[in-house]
Amino acid sequence: MRRPDLLAPVLPTSAANLPASVVDSPASASDLPVNPSDTTTALAAAPVVALPEIVPICPPWALGLGGDQAQPWCPQLSQGLAIIGPAGSGRSTALARVYDILQATDPTLAQHAIFIDNLDQACPSAINTVETALDAGIPVFATALTSRAANTYSGALAQLRSLSPLLLLAPGLGEGTQLTNVRLTRWLDPHRQHLPGRGLVIASSQITPIQICQNTSPTFAANPQV
Repeated sequence: MRRPDLLAPVLPTSAANLPASVVDSPASASDLPVNPSDTTTALAAAPVVALPEIVPICPPWALGLGGDQAQPWCPQLSQGLAIIGPAGSGRSTALARVYDILQATDPTLAQHAIFIDNLDQACPSAINTVETALDAGIPVFATALTSRAANTYSGALAQLRSLSPLLLLAPGLGEGTQLTNVRLTRWLDPHRQHLPGRGLVIASSQITPIQICQNTSPTFAANPQV
């Protein structure tokens, strides 16, 4: 296991936002209004497309394939992201993919943000820096084990969960369902929830199923001090 390290310096943040192509899309077709005179009716009635088991490549701005139509998709990243999942669920790959997305779409945000793998095992100085960044409104992108996140009620990890969208990998395994205030049964696939990279993005009232793209640059993995 890679030791938890602070992956980016704390610098003054900017108001930079990701381009419109990276902003949230509706969590599912069922969230769209159904109205005979509404142009969204056709989309709302569209059949659900199953997510693939592996996503080897995606557009540079996409976290993976997501939503009911299994299209390239990415959540809004300006508020950071808590990436939670059990061992082997693809947490580090997801974090590296987020880093690549920001490098491609908003290098300024990538430079100012904090990236940390295994926040639940981080040293005190790293945790203090994360807490300072969150208090200052600087986006933090971090991973943690499901079991530890579900039993953490204070500190940097709990603060990140309360302030940022959640990427919950293998959501039906272990204590994953305890990390949200909504029932996740509708979005769980009991036959595929064990797949690395399979998860749910939970942002405000929207829940989007996603299969994380496995294509990441070697920069992030090779240099934990980026």
